[in-house]
Amino acid sequence: MTDEALAAKAETDGLTPTTRTPRLALLRPTVNDLDELFQMYSDPRLAEADPLIAHPSIAYTESALER
Repeated sequence: MTDEALAAKAETDGLTPTTRTPRLALLRPTVNDLDELFQMYSDPRLAEADPLIAHPSIAYTESALER
């Protein structure tokens, strides 16, 4: 699927892109992304360069998502 098609699908799904570039439509994460975000931010490999980025719990990820 092309980037334009993905952006159009996102808009028809009620997800308005936060930022558009010629190649990308960047969407703000939603509560539907919570599990995937927690998996990513709780991975110690992600925090190797910056330990403050690590999420210790799914509740922490949820509170970060609400900000």
